[in-house]
Amino acid sequence: MNDRYLYRAKRKDNGEWVIGHLITDMQDKDKCFIGYVFGANDDGTPHDFDIVPVDPSTLCQCSGYKGIWENDIFQCDDERYKIVFCENTLTWCAESIFYSDSIELGEFSDYEIDVIGNVFDNPELLEAE
Repeated sequence: MNDRYLYRAKRKDNGEWVIGHLITDMQDKDKCFIGYVFGANDDGTPHDFDIVPVDPSTLCQCSGYKGIWENDIFQCDDERYKIVFCENTLTWCAESIFYSDSIELGEFSDYEIDVIGNVFDNPELLEAE
């Protein structure tokens, strides 16, 4: 499975993060759900699955890089960056928290990206030290 099609968001019932596929209500776009399968028969038919309502304000798409999600914050040298999708270039970018620039995520090596939190659980990381 290709991770870039996965989403994560906080469950409405308990605030825990859940990862799976995004499902939206065609009648009400403010209703979002994450669905995931956790058991399947040998022929691939799912027998255990769940669909949970999530807070749409916490939706984050996987960037396609292992373990790196939209709205994650990472440290590289002395700079902090937030992962965002750049509409003008249609690529994942690292937006500087302290300066007004962004760099395509692909410009960083794997070892340079050390995720230290996200904007929802660690808003203090968005502030200057």
